[in-house]
Amino acid sequence: MFLNNSMLKTVFLFAALSVFTAAYSSLSYSFNNSDPIDPENTYVLAIGSCPPWQSLRTVCKNDVDIFVNTVVRTMGIPTENVKEVVDSEATYGGVVKGFEWLKESASEESAVIVYYNGHGMLLDGIDGGNKEEVFLLWSKDFPFAGLYAVMAKIWMTDKELASYLNDIPGRAKLFVADTCHAGGAEEYLEYKGKKVDYGLEDTALLAAAEVGQLAFATGDYGLFTLRLSDAMRDSPDLKEAFYKARGKTMAESRGICKELKDKKLKDKCKEQGPTIDDSLGIVKLFKLNTKKESADN
Repeated sequence: MFLNNSMLKTVFLFAALSVFTAAYSSLSYSFNNSDPIDPENTYVLAIGSCPPWQSLRTVCKNDVDIFVNTVVRTMGIPTENVKEVVDSEATYGGVVKGFEWLKESASEESAVIVYYNGHGMLLDGIDGGNKEEVFLLWSKDFPFAGLYAVMAKIWMTDKELASYLNDIPGRAKLFVADTCHAGGAEEYLEYKGKKVDYGLEDTALLAAAEVGQLAFATGDYGLFTLRLSDAMRDSPDLKEAFYKARGKTMAESRGICKELKDKKLKDKCKEQGPTIDDSLGIVKLFKLNTKKESADN
């Protein structure tokens, strides 16, 4: 259903490409698609970084809360297995501590979900190389220069984030990114010069948008996060929920583009198409609403 004019409150999330570098040598197990995922052994790290100086969006807590509440409710994950790192807590050090908690909590038999919602930008000159995506983690004031923010460990590069995720144990890992261009990882994901699958072989990726697309927010929530949460409450597994959310997100984003009054923005506005990369079939193993089904029977 499209949003009417009174409900429409659209902002653009200019956020990070989720780029990961594979590290196959660290994998000491073989993934078995027939093994069920145990909610009691599933851990969630939810990150939301909307710095106050970023005028497009200054609060990510709503998205983090609705995602966390939905996975706890639909998957049966214990609340003690969840850690939120949001807004003023989502500094560079706060995010690192979040990954440290995840590494200490999870085991090789665990399932891991990392959710990221926030802003990002491309920077030149990092390590003397080409443009690199950085996550604009929380700081009270805007750093005087982007390169300084990276060197001073205020913002985090995609490679740094990837290294922390790579270091987390777990037999099945899922990254959910409600960011602009989140699907762009495919163009950059390389290992020893060769292009490889999304997600380091043992990680599935649900991305809010394709390369070159904006990820919209409507009202107080990211559009993809809101529709994915809605779909999860009425689906048997996460894969089915994703495709329901994808259809709703695409339809509503078309409506949002039509409603834009600024001609320049309207001309640039494209349908938002969430993407999935899951070569090992991990996403469907996250079963939903099993307690509800048991109660109905």
